[in-house]
Amino acid sequence: MKLAIVNQPWEHVHPRSKTSLVIWTYRVARELVPQDDVLVYSRGHKRFRFESKSDEGIDYRYVPTGPASLVNGLQRGFWKLFGFWLKRRRGGKRPPFATLFSHFGYSLLVALDLRRRDVDVVHIHNVSQFVSVIRFFNPSVRISLHMNCEWLTQLDPEMVERRLQKADYMIGCSDFVTENVRRTYPGVKPRFVTVFNGVEADQFAGHAERVDDHASLKLMFVGRVSPEKGIHVMLDAIEELVPEFPSLHLEIIGNKTAAPYEFIVGVTDDPLVLEFERYYPGGKPVYPALMEERANKTLSDHVTFVGPLQHDEIVARFGAIDVFLFPSVWHEPFGMPPVESMAAGVPVVATRSGGISETVVDNETGLLVDRGDAKGLADALRKLLSDESLRHRMGAAGRVRAREVFGWDKIADAISEVYGDPQDRH
Repeated sequence: MKLAIVNQPWEHVHPRSKTSLVIWTYRVARELVPQDDVLVYSRGHKRFRFESKSDEGIDYRYVPTGPASLVNGLQRGFWKLFGFWLKRRRGGKRPPFATLFSHFGYSLLVALDLRRRDVDVVHIHNVSQFVSVIRFFNPSVRISLHMNCEWLTQLDPEMVERRLQKADYMIGCSDFVTENVRRTYPGVKPRFVTVFNGVEADQFAGHAERVDDHASLKLMFVGRVSPEKGIHVMLDAIEELVPEFPSLHLEIIGNKTAAPYEFIVGVTDDPLVLEFERYYPGGKPVYPALMEERANKTLSDHVTFVGPLQHDEIVARFGAIDVFLFPSVWHEPFGMPPVESMAAGVPVVATRSGGISETVVDNETGLLVDRGDAKGLADALRKLLSDESLRHRMGAAGRVRAREVFGWDKIADAISEVYGDPQDRH
């Protein structure tokens, strides 16, 4: 089989990437190359020409940014003129990022390049409009749409269903994503399956051995500093716990950049997420600055905003922590950091949020609490911080689960199964 993986147009794929979907692309491609030809498309650095390279048996095609920037600029101008009318007409369910012409320069260049590549399957991450563009120029190729978010059930169903009819396969990163789409579009139910995201279990187990430091209790969060991730809930919980655990310290690792309004608040009907409107005055995100300011005022000795780190640096940090926190307020489609924490043998405190309930086993590999519940989060942390043996038991159970369920070899096997019997391949 010859497989082409089309990444989101704002991401550049390379082995040291730190975003979840880029890691997915690299790891799955590396597992598949002994038996399949794998071609990876992602954003390039040149303005007007493709770049190509081959590494570890994977072929990369880096898409030039010039045409994409031109089309995106035209689209932004169009939305300034007609966006208000279109939002009212479609009830906000066709935001700019979901229209056919969003990132059209990128999808068009990929579609035209694919015509010369003799590809069997095109695997598209998240951007459903790419299905239509690639299908138009490649009528005989098999197309797979892989969803790591809820956009298919949040966007205009008429628009989405037309795109889904042009796809041969659909993959959800969790049963939460898959089942929601099946309910919304019953006609595609047989073609929509779940394939979990994966983790490099040996990497975490080999480089994140626990270093006990009885003089302090260390917590860690990994993710963007954005309201749907629940940083404000986490700070509330830490404030409650500090009097009991004065040596408590939390590291917040991730980009200090909130997700765009239209990606999170603009497409949801979830009351808890709609409350985040206040963090986008005039459409501009103020959440990261507010959270850092709050921590500096009341928790300066207990909370550190580290900023983004390379993936291998994050792996090393797991060796120094007691508990991993992941208090998402939105419904997390999957949630990669809790799985990484389990692989490192660190217990997790997270929310019953979307796919997290499928990865973290409550009372076995960690503790789950309700979304937005700061007191519940504090109580769960208190239970773990007060019981070192419980932390070790849950950490050990998490390491076993990460290896047995989320190893990249198992994820690659699942992808191969979706696309057909290896013996029947070209």
